[in-house]
Amino acid sequence: MGRKRKDEADNWMPPGVRRDIKGNRYIIRSKLTNGKEKRLCALSAKKSEVFAAYEALLQDCPKSGTLEHLCSEYFNSEKYKSLAPSTQKDYDKYYNQLSKITFNAGNTLMSLSPAQVTTGVAQQILDIRKKQGAPVQGNREVKGFLSAVYTWGLQRDLIPGLDRNPIRGTARNKESADKHYIQDEDYYYALKHAKSDKFPKWLSGGIELSYLLYGRNSEIRDLQRSDLQIEGLLMRRRKGSKSNIVGWSERVENTINELLAIPSKISSMYLIHNEKGQKLSYHSFRYHWDNLMEHCEEQAEQDGFKFTRFNRHQLKAKGITDGEKGQNSAGHKSGKVEQDYIRKPDIVKPPV
Repeated sequence: MGRKRKDEADNWMPPGVRRDIKGNRYIIRSKLTNGKEKRLCALSAKKSEVFAAYEALLQDCPKSGTLEHLCSEYFNSEKYKSLAPSTQKDYDKYYNQLSKITFNAGNTLMSLSPAQVTTGVAQQILDIRKKQGAPVQGNREVKGFLSAVYTWGLQRDLIPGLDRNPIRGTARNKESADKHYIQDEDYYYALKHAKSDKFPKWLSGGIELSYLLYGRNSEIRDLQRSDLQIEGLLMRRRKGSKSNIVGWSERVENTINELLAIPSKISSMYLIHNEKGQKLSYHSFRYHWDNLMEHCEEQAEQDGFKFTRFNRHQLKAKGITDGEKGQNSAGHKSGKVEQDYIRKPDIVKPPV
């Protein structure tokens, strides 16, 4: 039983459970639900049914001392909440996939204690994902998400019997590097169609800024009017890159003016925004981008033009490749990372 209630008639209820008269239900709010309000059952349920629903909730809750419980603690941490929304969504997806991992003995990964996940076990997970045809995704799940959970747990002494991150010693599944360079004819063909009435006015501007400002899609959508400075545009780089200012050019200025001329219901602080003046979402940009690529492929076939489809991130690589070398255009902390974005081989002179 829970603590004594104001209404003695409610003392029979399990801990954290109370009536929600307005919602016509029993609800629970306790450590089991991480302090969040959750529906238990209908208000018309019998006492036995309320307890049955409570017992079912107990069964569904992560058991203390398991990897599942450690992940649950991580998801409720300030560290997780400080991550970008897109990263949080990725981590949720990675967790759901890892929850499906079952070993030969019948044990699930999440039922193991964190200390039982050795480097060898972590390598098995990577091997399993490779056999399932998702080697790169496996790298994200294990080397990215699971490693982050262990690092967070070890820093707070939440993993008894373990003093090092077991993920650190695993070998990453082989990934093929993206070396595609967008040819000028493909770029300008896509840009021409993006400016047609079939697509929102911000799409062509978003494409141009990704190329001209060496920007990730998220960095371009983050741009605000306050980032327009005398020297150029302030680019707040993500993923550990150093923020920088990309200087003005006639082409950059024309693109910005086109974006500023797009109307909205309210004056927007963002350079790329929806019709309500709100920041453009990732899903909206991706939806129209995918439609643009499909449209270009279909139209190119009619035009007798050989169009090669490209992705949004390759726009940044094209910008770095075409731009002035050695200026660390995208603010990368490592010269090696900068080189990875250069998609054209160097031109060398033959011996005399």
